[in-house]
Amino acid sequence: MPTRIHTERLLLKALTKSDAEAFYGMIKEDPTWLQESFPMMVRVCTDTGRTAGFLHQKSLQWAQNMQFAFGVYLRESNQLIGYISIKTIDWNIPKCEVGYFVRRKFAGNGYMTESLFRIRDYCLSDLKMIKIFLRIIPSNQGSKKLAAKAG
Repeated sequence: MPTRIHTERLLLKALTKSDAEAFYGMIKEDPTWLQESFPMMVRVCTDTGRTAGFLHQKSLQWAQNMQFAFGVYLRESNQLIGYISIKTIDWNIPKCEVGYFVRRKFAGNGYMTESLFRIRDYCLSDLKMIKIFLRIIPSNQGSKKLAAKAG
């Protein structure tokens, strides 16, 4: 799995402990935006140190091909604006789940569409997944539309 994936406007970069301050800042900025869909992440990432531990776990899971967690960065400014991960991987089928969010102030600009399409294509062509699924909170209309658009 590459640790960096480029799109037209974005860089999807593997998250590591060194991203803890920026990642924690993103969660701290608006935890209610994330609480319903990512409650464990909000519960664990309560300060920079705990966030570093959380991201270290993601790195260990990456090394074991269990999960691939990316920060979504604007290429122009290198600003962290979201998160997307390939998780719940079953290499025997092969299938996976994709989870994602974008900071509220960046929602509606097509950034997550760009990220999800790129990750979807990577999962199908490079990882040879035959099934990709998303778990979406029923009230999240934007994510439902995005999932339908991504097929």
